[in-house]
Amino acid sequence: MTEPLSHGAGSPLDPRMHDEHLAALKDVLGHPFTHASIRQWTQVSLERRLAFKDFFWGCIRWPRSIGRSKGASLADGFALSVAYRTDEYADGGGGSLATKEGWHDLPAPLLWDAQDDAEHYRVNFAGTYAEYNLYINANRLEVKIAGAWTHPYPLPRFLLPQPLGYWFGSFDGSPIVLDDITVEQHLIEGLHPWAVKM
Repeated sequence: MTEPLSHGAGSPLDPRMHDEHLAALKDVLGHPFTHASIRQWTQVSLERRLAFKDFFWGCIRWPRSIGRSKGASLADGFALSVAYRTDEYADGGGGSLATKEGWHDLPAPLLWDAQDDAEHYRVNFAGTYAEYNLYINANRLEVKIAGAWTHPYPLPRFLLPQPLGYWFGSFDGSPIVLDDITVEQHLIEGLHPWAVKM
């Protein structure tokens, strides 16, 4: 498995965590994981619970027959972004309520290549989210295809993640594992010649 903790600035993972915790985390993330397995891992110690508070996890898994990123890693084929939404309420005068809402970016999630079966590729990801409170009411993950991909088909096509992302959150910062994301291929068919009388 590609080292998920070696990313540079902006990484939400704390590099000061003890080596034994990092080794245990790599073991958990080296296999398909679930909400239950991540929660079980974080509940082992207070250090883990605090270090991974407000974290979310997930994976992108797709058939090898579609192809892969031409980059050095599978993860180069994706761009992920996460943001949280705030709603602020104020007296608008005359008995009206004024609402000011806005989206605020969070650090981009980490992505790393992971092993899967002979039929599929897998990229795991992890990032931080904002807890719900009086003003914060949503977190949004967006997933996009990035860069050039290998193309095993002779017909033109485009690729889309399915789904394109998630809205999610919690009131207590519990770890969240999102459902798997896949990649779908859509072939572009040529238009048939046509003519009309004038």
